[in-house]
Amino acid sequence: MERVVSPLLHRPLLHIRQHFMRLTRSLKPASLLQLVKGGRKEPLLVFSNRNPTCKWLAMFLRENGIACSNISGDMNHALRIEQWGQFVRGESRVLSATDVGSRGLNTIQVGHVVNYDFPLYPADYIHRVGRVGRLGSPASCQVTNFVASPREIELVQQIEVGAAGSRRQLHMQRLVDRERRYRARQLLGYSDEQMYAVVADVAHYQDFLPFCTRSVVLGADGPVMRANLEIGFAPVLENYTSRVTLLRPRLVRAQCSDGRLFHYLETRWKFAPGLPSAPRSCIVDFHVEFRFKSLIHSHLAGLFFDRVVTQMEGAFVREAGRRFGPPTLPSHPLALAT
Repeated sequence: MERVVSPLLHRPLLHIRQHFMRLTRSLKPASLLQLVKGGRKEPLLVFSNRNPTCKWLAMFLRENGIACSNISGDMNHALRIEQWGQFVRGESRVLSATDVGSRGLNTIQVGHVVNYDFPLYPADYIHRVGRVGRLGSPASCQVTNFVASPREIELVQQIEVGAAGSRRQLHMQRLVDRERRYRARQLLGYSDEQMYAVVADVAHYQDFLPFCTRSVVLGADGPVMRANLEIGFAPVLENYTSRVTLLRPRLVRAQCSDGRLFHYLETRWKFAPGLPSAPRSCIVDFHVEFRFKSLIHSHLAGLFFDRVVTQMEGAFVREAGRRFGPPTLPSHPLALAT
């Protein structure tokens, strides 16, 4: 008996384009829907780690007009075969699956694998990725990974190390990419005018905003002001000039493109009236996005980015309470618009 050994065993297939998206858990449903509805219309396989998540994703996609089947470990064999058959026959374009779908299935029609939940072990990643790039698969197949926790960052690094022995480069956006994004939407017990007044008061950021150690307004030209800001939370210590656009009481947008550590930094607040029954309420959409010049800074900041941004967001609400008194209703998170 001859033993065949390959150094490429249990390594990612290098001809498959692999994307790693760093995002918060709250953004995962909207990001998945955008992936499914946008771009090419090839059959798509979505992996999650738990049976309830698998079923919920199938229901979520169906409610948004996407034909979706699902298979999970708690299904009986006959039901799995039925759901799998719907996907193979093209009756559903998306298959939501746990790792029960990562082994033993002939998935040559699949053009895109999405790891909605990043797998718990590198070996599971290899099996999931192996659902595309097979003999007879579409030439342009790809894998998209949602990465939402520091532990998942470590797993991605292990996978990158496993692929490093090859001379060919993985065609993927590295997890330690310099770009970070955060979005949130809330119903608040303050009016849009009140929240606008707090967020637009750039000169006093240093008095109530965590990590802001200096805020000076340099001048204004109509609805646009220039302000010098200094922020400090290890490993980020940055002094920069921000261009702030003010459209009362609907928008505050701050942009920086001349930082020492950042290629760009943007925060955006949008304000809209809240509940008709509560005149002193509003809906606030908050978005922050930045791109580091250094991969090292990006990786370190990414470990606690969500916590920093959440604290910053909460500081504006607390300042509204200090200025205008208790809210008329409790803060309530809302689903993000897709």
